[in-house]
Amino acid sequence: MKLRNGTITGCSVGLETDGVRNTIERLTVTGNGVGIRIRDGVRNTLTSILADGNFIGVLMDDGADGSTLTDGTASHNTSIGFLVHEGDRNVLSGNRAVGNRFGFIVGTSELRPQLTGNVAEHNEEHGFLVGAGASSIVLKGNHAVSNGGDGFQTSESTRTQVIGNDALSNGANGFFVLASGNDSDSSNLLQRNRAVGNGKNGIAIDVTSIRNRVVGNTVTGHIAPFFDLLDMNPNCRRPANTWTGNTVVTKSPDCLR
Repeated sequence: MKLRNGTITGCSVGLETDGVRNTIERLTVTGNGVGIRIRDGVRNTLTSILADGNFIGVLMDDGADGSTLTDGTASHNTSIGFLVHEGDRNVLSGNRAVGNRFGFIVGTSELRPQLTGNVAEHNEEHGFLVGAGASSIVLKGNHAVSNGGDGFQTSESTRTQVIGNDALSNGANGFFVLASGNDSDSSNLLQRNRAVGNGKNGIAIDVTSIRNRVVGNTVTGHIAPFFDLLDMNPNCRRPANTWTGNTVVTKSPDCLR
């Protein structure tokens, strides 16, 4: 199927497809429950989508695999701009989420997705949220700016690579890593990111999460009682997290590097 140009409004789901290799371009979905849903489909391509004023802008779920969404905009959706979960190897690149409750969410049991070059700004809560059970995620070259919550939060996910992203002037933490229980082996990598002037900490790891690596990041402008770098595991104990080569002003504990 190839679908180009048009507007869908006032439906429970504006457009749903479960097919293979569908192409959807320059479609506007507004005032729906879910704007576009890719469900149990393979290798679908979505380009230049505008999802405005829905409950969820764009949803990939229930076995959606290997689909690509590029150059789309999700704005003023009351729940989530872009949501991917229960799929494999989906790619979101060059999209913009603005004025939603949440910008981008990688949800339950999503495997090996890639989010590259996306922008989340002025969303009410987190810009980018990686949720429980997601694994082997790549977040690279994304920008989280002036969101109400964290710029980037990884919550109960494992083996997430957070590389070369910017978190600027968000209401809570720039980057926040947490897990479901104490001493959970998260094994995430945060490398070459930039966090500037967020409302809480620049990069923070909760006591619940260990064996993360935080390497070569530039973090500045976080005001007491918060820190540029914060590890809630005491005294850099092993096996906790590895912090090395970061450029910062304030840190807790002092053994972070």
